[in-house]
Amino acid sequence: MIDKSKRPWHVICVTPVKNESWVLPKFLDAVSLWADDIIIADQGSTDGSAETAARHPKVLLVHNEGSAYHEGHRKQQLLKAARAIPGTRLLVALDADEFFSPEFINPDLLARLVAAGPGAHVRTGWLNVRPGLRDGWIGQRHFVAAWYDNGRDLTAGAIHCERLPVNVHDPVVEADAEGAIMHWQYTAPARLRSKHRWYQAWERLNHPERNPVDIYRQYHHMDAIPAREITSLPADWLPWYAARGIDLAAIVDDGFHWWTRDLLAWMQQYGAERFAYEAIWDFDWAGEASRQGFPVPEHFLDPRNPLQRLLHKWLAESQPLCSRWMGRKLDGLLRRLTPIPP
Repeated sequence: MIDKSKRPWHVICVTPVKNESWVLPKFLDAVSLWADDIIIADQGSTDGSAETAARHPKVLLVHNEGSAYHEGHRKQQLLKAARAIPGTRLLVALDADEFFSPEFINPDLLARLVAAGPGAHVRTGWLNVRPGLRDGWIGQRHFVAAWYDNGRDLTAGAIHCERLPVNVHDPVVEADAEGAIMHWQYTAPARLRSKHRWYQAWERLNHPERNPVDIYRQYHHMDAIPAREITSLPADWLPWYAARGIDLAAIVDDGFHWWTRDLLAWMQQYGAERFAYEAIWDFDWAGEASRQGFPVPEHFLDPRNPLQRLLHKWLAESQPLCSRWMGRKLDGLLRRLTPIPP
């Protein structure tokens, strides 16, 4: 644990939350090793996440009252709350399923960040940990791990946008090459699939101009990670946390997948046919609708025609090829042949 009593800066972790009880207690304990304050913006959690956060001594709980999914809005809420804390602020924007490797819990790194001046930031790799917790792959190599707040405004969109208002011309502080952010999302495959079905349906509703081929490729990239990109999880990372009373290996999917109910509600509102081109039909929607009390479960049956089923079968089988020259050519042809759903 870092001795925070004598340093002249304030480390603040800002995290959006919606139904993250499966991982939140471990996350809060892990962040407490290095953060002075943890700001949680909870958006209507129904699994006890807000209550868990509120009980933690370092947490400032912000209630995100917005009903729509909008990452930019929640990040602006978090930034505003962080800037109410006076002094020199070093901001870390993590999701609840992300953990620093031990190399980042280092006062020297923060001291160098402060010395680089306002706007400086630390970039690092983002390691997607696979089930079994033995290995994973680097999903990003330039993830912003920490930022010296310089008061810049944050302009962000609704989805998959920057977490902090970092500029490409800002100073970069080099971190330990062995360090990374551990991303726990892929350790819970059923939870991941629920989220990515939701993302695909969200894209269809909010970006109806997008081709189904592009939506599929974006949300199934994890299905074809080349063996050469798989790297072992350093043997000391999990024991380092365990020695401090934080057993990351004990994090398991609690089965509370809020995205599933959301998607059922969208099907009820727009009709299942609206999502026939999205590869979300590896799930028993009619059965789940019945279990959750939706009327007329038959309205949630797979609406795909033979060509749509064939499209999804081909996309799944060709995923390992899509980043190669021939795969890109075939995808280009497939885009021209695949209509944009009305």
